[in-house]
Amino acid sequence: MSKIKGAGAFFICLLFVLAWYLASFYSEWTLWYQNDISVRWEETSGVSPAYLSKELRWQHQDGGFVPEFVMWRTEQSQQLLGDQNDRSVTGEILEYYGDISLLYPVKFLSGYWASDERGCVIDKSVADTLWGSSEVVGRSILWNGKTWYVRGVIDGDESTAFFPAQEDNTTEFSGILFRLPKSQTGVMQAEQILNQCHLPAGKITDLGLFSWITEAMSSIPVFLMWGSLTLKLIYQIWKVRSTQLILLVTILFVLMQFLFICWAAGFPWTIPDRFLPTRWSDTSFGSELGRSVIYPIKEILIKLPSVWEQWFWKQFFYSGVFSIIAVVLLLFIFNLQYVKRAGFVFWKSIVYWGMVLILTWIFGERIFQYPPASILTMPPVWMTSQWMMDRYHKWLDLIKEQEKGNDKNEEE
Repeated sequence: MSKIKGAGAFFICLLFVLAWYLASFYSEWTLWYQNDISVRWEETSGVSPAYLSKELRWQHQDGGFVPEFVMWRTEQSQQLLGDQNDRSVTGEILEYYGDISLLYPVKFLSGYWASDERGCVIDKSVADTLWGSSEVVGRSILWNGKTWYVRGVIDGDESTAFFPAQEDNTTEFSGILFRLPKSQTGVMQAEQILNQCHLPAGKITDLGLFSWITEAMSSIPVFLMWGSLTLKLIYQIWKVRSTQLILLVTILFVLMQFLFICWAAGFPWTIPDRFLPTRWSDTSFGSELGRSVIYPIKEILIKLPSVWEQWFWKQFFYSGVFSIIAVVLLLFIFNLQYVKRAGFVFWKSIVYWGMVLILTWIFGERIFQYPPASILTMPPVWMTSQWMMDRYHKWLDLIKEQEKGNDKNEEE
């Protein structure tokens, strides 16, 4: 029976490691947008590349701030014709103006983003359908009555193609993404840019806010482990408050452990200034921040998102789901009875690090940025601290027994 319980506990721990790693994995991808703001216009109030380039040129001449940007518009169910055997494919077209590399991180199987007027980028699904291979750089595609040449192929199965728009294009685009300096990002800054460039107001999404939320969600297991250990350390001091000498020794022991677990948890944690009120009495700040979270989610559920928006929201929701799973599994782990031996902690730490390294190897090609160090340090430190507190409790119990024995001897 004990072996079955041990196997079950190990399986729960394994699931926890997997869920937590995946939560951090998807969270790290959203960091691509940590300084980005997305603006989306209604169909009747878009902005053309010709108008935007004129306004930005005047802004630059006046010495104003001109951010990095990329405009986009999408068209569904578009037919692409290849240059071989009259093959065709129907997919989504994303036409862009600006720095397309800002829009979302992609893995190129061959080539790169087009740098010429007639270059385009397609995903693997389009390449396989038209030519049966992803090595198709230089091949031609017919779309919108024009011949385009493939400059790059990205990994993907959504049948998507990317076409650049020129500066004199008068077609109204449906959205724009701004990449702002870290100190100037936020909805208010985006509104100022729209006003300065005489652009129509639109639905603004603070992508940096959602990037921080995913990072916070994936860090909940760290906070729970840190919090549980901190409460136990405080309780240790409370238990020996009546004995001055033991209290002094306990405080030194607790302080050492507390610094150790804070280091493992990546303390101090930071919250961007724009997510904190300038005055804590400002009750409207919380409601405005809540609307900044709720409205974009509602909007994305109502309207069909573009291919890059689908990618971003998948990372956001996947990180949230796996974070919840990891928290639930961690609460189960808190109730497990651990073997109180130093060898147990050592070998379990080795096994844990091995599992993390295996996951890193499996997801290595898809990692945008390696997960935070706390995912490696916190669980072993948590087990070590549990063992150290158990040993300390036994030492206190031994002292209390000796004191009782001394009291009996004195009475006799």
